[in-house]
Amino acid sequence: MNYRFMFIINAIGLALFGVIFLVMPEFALTLFDTETYAATVFVARFLGGAMIMAGVFIWLAKELTDARTGKTMVIVLLTSSIVGFILILIGIVSVN
Repeated sequence: MNYRFMFIINAIGLALFGVIFLVMPEFALTLFDTETYAATVFVARFLGGAMIMAGVFIWLAKELTDARTGKTMVIVLLTSSIVGFILILIGIVSVN
């Protein structure tokens, strides 16, 4: 798997989740079993916009020709995914 393919997968995944959080924040919040107040809907929409922006950034980064820059971006994306996964696990464990 090369960097370009991995960037494409990340960009599409982020953009899809971003659109869901931006267009249907109540539905997205029910996936995480949270209460939907006006503030949480606002934050969900803000998160959706940030996810779309990150998806576009990664989509444009797929054209990088410098291998060192591509490798650095892959490390950053992997690190952020691992941290996000750990935070989700902490959230799941603390609820139950």
